[in-house]
Amino acid sequence: MMRPVTAFRGWRRAGLAGLMLAITAMPAAAHPDIAVTLRLLFNLNGAALTGIGESWTFDTRYSRALIDRFDHDRDGAFAEDEKQALRQRLVADLGGGAFLNTLTAGDETVALGDPAGFDAAIHGPAVTVTFAFNLDAPIGLENSQASLMVRDESYIAAFRLADRYPVMLRGDQNGSCLVRSEAAPDAAYFAGLVVPDRFILSCKPAR
Repeated sequence: MMRPVTAFRGWRRAGLAGLMLAITAMPAAAHPDIAVTLRLLFNLNGAALTGIGESWTFDTRYSRALIDRFDHDRDGAFAEDEKQALRQRLVADLGGGAFLNTLTAGDETVALGDPAGFDAAIHGPAVTVTFAFNLDAPIGLENSQASLMVRDESYIAAFRLADRYPVMLRGDQNGSCLVRSEAAPDAAYFAGLVVPDRFILSCKPAR
């Protein structure tokens, strides 16, 4: 079962890794304003978190740079080899930072590694990349909670939660799990000016 979660505060600015700018003609020092529309998916098995998925839709300007760089045959779509080239570049630039994700369970940080799944598509003028991480071990949520932040301390882009279905839960058969967001001033960056959101996932104990 897939369930959308819609009760969230407004979006805050975040960043995209500076190395990604190497695929454009713009100097990194210019700090161009790249806008990314973000969707999050939490994969559950009952009251246990088993993985997360994300989609990033880039603004038309940055999408144009991606299309010019990776749509080699200029047919308006990414062929499989073009998707793999884009994936390899993103993993090289962002993989060490788990694609800008910080996942914690209790007080422990959970390692994510490289994405287990990846796709890229061109929809009109915009490029969307989707990717997923599988956890090495499920995180039980009945007596604990997990939290996720998407942030990049280089502060190059702005992330915006999608207006429709910004956060979804899949596999919550009993409807006992929920996600809430809160500001995370303890994780502020860019001289403390950027305060990311922390998405906190928890589940009610089974009755």
